[in-house]
Amino acid sequence: MINVLVVTNVPWRTDTSVGNTFSNIFSGLEKELNIIQLYFRDGFPSNEYEGACFHISEKELAKSIVTRKAVGKRVTISKEKEVKEGADPSLPAAYNKARQLRWDSFLLAQDCIGVLGNWNSRALDEFIREEKPDIVFGALGRVPVVNDLMRFISRRYSIPLVVYGWDEHYSIKHGRLSPFYYIRAVLERRSLARCAKSASVIFTITPELGEFYSCLFDKPTKLLRKAYDFTSKPEYILREEDELHLLYAGNIGAGRWKVLARLIDAVEFCNLNCETKAQLDIYTHTPCSPEMKERLNTKQSSLHGGVDARELPALFDKADILVHVESTDVKELEECRYSFSTKIVDYLNAARCILSLGGPTTATNYIKKERCGVVVNDLDQLPAQLMRLALDKGQLTEYANNAWAAGCKNHRRDAVQRLLIDTFSELLERNATGDGE
Repeated sequence: MINVLVVTNVPWRTDTSVGNTFSNIFSGLEKELNIIQLYFRDGFPSNEYEGACFHISEKELAKSIVTRKAVGKRVTISKEKEVKEGADPSLPAAYNKARQLRWDSFLLAQDCIGVLGNWNSRALDEFIREEKPDIVFGALGRVPVVNDLMRFISRRYSIPLVVYGWDEHYSIKHGRLSPFYYIRAVLERRSLARCAKSASVIFTITPELGEFYSCLFDKPTKLLRKAYDFTSKPEYILREEDELHLLYAGNIGAGRWKVLARLIDAVEFCNLNCETKAQLDIYTHTPCSPEMKERLNTKQSSLHGGVDARELPALFDKADILVHVESTDVKELEECRYSFSTKIVDYLNAARCILSLGGPTTATNYIKKERCGVVVNDLDQLPAQLMRLALDKGQLTEYANNAWAAGCKNHRRDAVQRLLIDTFSELLERNATGDGE
């Protein structure tokens, strides 16, 4: 049994993007791994692991800047504990609102709280010594306090550090007007680089990000993808009737809703010019303005509230085409050029044709390479591309088969988790013989 300390900024919850990714990585490994959790943001974890957990409160950390009293305590979690994710009622409304809007000034303030706050407590030392983690594991992200704490624990207790990068947070995005952004970027780059250089292994979600970090930090990287079993292929049968069902499930913020609005226009064009009638269903947890609701609720489309991730496969089964949306903004594309939406792996597991809008990014290039769907970078071409699918629905079966094949080839859970376990075991062996970094 390997003891793994998983460090996160927000509580590890299966209903959040980060938490869902971690749950996917560690799912079913209870007999091989003992998971220990440490997190900062106020709230409670909600995942399949029970047991040892340590919480360093963001609110208390801010107070410690003045009091200099070290903060952090052991907490008890259980699968039965139901906690709704959302704004923390114990924090001022303005604070929660700013956190949602992600102002550069607020993000810089958050970073400073982590850097200046006192989290180096006796309780943390006792927790680490009692739980005896063999590996420290966490995301290589933009939050300095997470990077700094992982590095501290690794160096202080001589524990191998393994980090996982799924977004590229190191590069400075030029052209930003806010001076707070550049101060924050320098602070976050320094923290990320120190953490990466202290890591024994860097996992990345795409080969392209791996190459970037390998050159940047002069370290080899390993590819760690989201995975499924891929043992029982969902059946896809072409509809005999002249219908085409499209489905999108996910965040519609950051301009994605405008891309979906363009898709609705294309659906309307398709319905007016061919016998096949298309319909788009949108499921999202994103709060919607009146403008968004009016634009996304039409004769050709229906806007629904978000559903639990466990309900999505049943919805996917009823769809002909699963929609993936990337940004069309040049600055945002630069920020996510090495990223890979884990939703794509969900779509591969559903064995359906993927319609990817926006980009280009690493994700859209992957869909093109594996021939598991249609990629439309130029949205002006969207009506023609949708018409092509509607007039020749036989393509949908080919794309669906290719999607399943790509999942079997690149995202098998047994292969992905074997890489993870073997990496942890090799590090423990090296650490025991004194050959670790």
